[in-house]
Amino acid sequence: GYLSNHFPADNYLFMGDLNLYSSNEGAYQALLNYSNSAYRFYDPINKPGNWNNSSSFAAVHTQSTHSSSNGCASGGGLDDRFDFILISNDLKNGNKHISYVSGSYKVVGNDGKHFNKSINSGTNNSVPANVLNALYNNSDHLPVILELDLDNTIAGLSDFEKANRFRVWYENPVENMLEIAIEQDENRVIEVRIFDIRGKLIMSRKENIDRQSKLSFDMSSLAKGIYILQISDTDGQNIFSGKVLK
Repeated sequence: GYLSNHFPADNYLFMGDLNLYSSNEGAYQALLNYSNSAYRFYDPINKPGNWNNSSSFAAVHTQSTHSSSNGCASGGGLDDRFDFILISNDLKNGNKHISYVSGSYKVVGNDGKHFNKSINSGTNNSVPANVLNALYNNSDHLPVILELDLDNTIAGLSDFEKANRFRVWYENPVENMLEIAIEQDENRVIEVRIFDIRGKLIMSRKENIDRQSKLSFDMSSLAKGIYILQISDTDGQNIFSGKVLK
């Protein structure tokens, strides 16, 4: 809900130790079946099921690297898929210059042959021996990786900015006054909003701006931290987002 309320559909990754035992769990279903389809996430390998302690999912298990506990890492061997990278619809379909490379998702250090075993038990040639031992000693989880393909048109600007030559400049970090310079091809009415890192709206102001405009926002009363600057048009379409450091 946070993304759909504050940011446009875009290239997003949702990743981490989600601690899920099955694709039927509410957290997984909420991410993959969100009511607004533009903000749904997708599992790149599309392997639903009961991942826990099932040899059918041996190649995607990420926990545990140890067959027996050493007082820090948990035991049991590889038998859970706790760690994930989920991709947004735009990454899945390559709608916005970046796309998921099919077949690139993998668990580093898992050769698919160590179900309920330590990853360094017997032979495991999925990574060099020194990397395998480092993974074994470092954590009871294995990292998950994937590849993304960037086309040659990406330049760090939104599609709106490219199409309308809408440019925004401001300095980071900010002491007291956030000074925003805007250059564009035509006059327009915009709404500038500033959110804190939790998504709470801090400031909001509508402005009728010319082709070259400067706006000032007094941030002297705000605590130090990270804020989100968002500019939208009269239709509510987001035309610029950026971080502000104070």
